[in-house]
Amino acid sequence: MGSPAGRAEFASHLGARHRAEGNGEYEPQGWCLGSEEFRPELLAQVSELAGPEHRGENLRQSAQQQAEGIVPKELGKLRWGVQDLAGRPQGDARKVKIAERLRRETTMTLAWIAEPLGLSAPGQVACLLYRKGSNEKQAEDENSENKWF
Repeated sequence: MGSPAGRAEFASHLGARHRAEGNGEYEPQGWCLGSEEFRPELLAQVSELAGPEHRGENLRQSAQQQAEGIVPKELGKLRWGVQDLAGRPQGDARKVKIAERLRRETTMTLAWIAEPLGLSAPGQVACLLYRKGSNEKQAEDENSENKWF
């Protein structure tokens, strides 16, 4: 089914089935063939199977779905609701930890990451992540120096 001929045959089969059910001519809508309930499952598979050569809207949607799942999971671990994010300082270490996970595990932009975390701008996300990385590097260097003495 990966070939153009295979896809055409599959579309023809779906069209015939659709007509047989009395719904008229089949016209595919987008890349996802299936119910709305099936779409998240398919997006998860896209995320798992995608390689560096894959691009496009389906990958963006898959990454966004993944990111939208990470935020509530992390908030749940903290026993926070979305409203708790707004009440926390911009540089709260727990917000930065969530931003770091989003950056590490998804391809979402800094602008996208800033929005659900209640951070004021993409540049702020970059600055906070840079500071966290610098602080961790400094702590590693200090720990490695102390091990030799």
